Amino acid sequence: MNTVVHRIVAGVAAVAVAGVMSVAAAGHAGAAAPNDQDSSYITSNAQTNLAEIAIGELALERAQNESTRELARMTLTDHQAALAKLQAVADQLGVTLPDAPNAEQQSNAATLKSVSTAAFDATYAQIQVAGHQKSISGTNAEIAGGADPAVVEYAKGYLPVATHHLQMAQEVVAEVGGAPTAVPAGSAGLAAATSSTTVLAQVLLGVAGLGVLILGMAGLLRRRSLR
Repeated sequence: MNTVVHRIVAGVAAVAVAGVMSVAAAGHAGAAAPNDQDSSYITSNAQTNLAEIAIGELALERAQNESTRELARMTLTDHQAALAKLQAVADQLGVTLPDAPNAEQQSNAATLKSVSTAAFDATYAQIQVAGHQKSISGTNAEIAGGADPAVVEYAKGYLPVATHHLQMAQEVVAEVGGAPTAVPAGSAGLAAATSSTTVLAQVLLGVAGLGVLILGMAGLLRRRSLR
């Protein structure tokens, strides 16, 4: 009798364990795997965090303006926290994060190391503006097209922080005498070219207007002479 009971109990336990394993497997299979958008965002955002930490530390050493130093302190602290959160997400997904910024970010860091003290604050703030604009664009793309809930949730938390950094950087650029739309070295001077084109167009319009005025005066004098 005891043997029969033991067999029944063992059978029920086996069925229960199998049911739990089936549910767990089904739940895992139902979760969306990271897609290319997720993987790309994880990599680029990790590089951005690493870059911000590196140039933030450099700015605390070289910046002359207190607003620049405040921006550096905030970005340094926030991106250290962001990197820690992203590392947890990456560990959950089995993804290895990069250990260095990308080539453009490393070039910006080199520029900040070599630029004159007088030009450092403006250069740093301009790099911050351009960098955070790119970071925000990538984060919006992840929120719109990401597949993994953990990565998308991270992006949603990161977005307001990056947006606040961008606003601060734009304020610093204006304060230290730069242009909020200035483009750092390595971007082919797009902003400068746009500005030059605008000035040239204004000059040409002025010349054209002067020509019309001269022709009008000449016509008036001619009509008077004919009388």
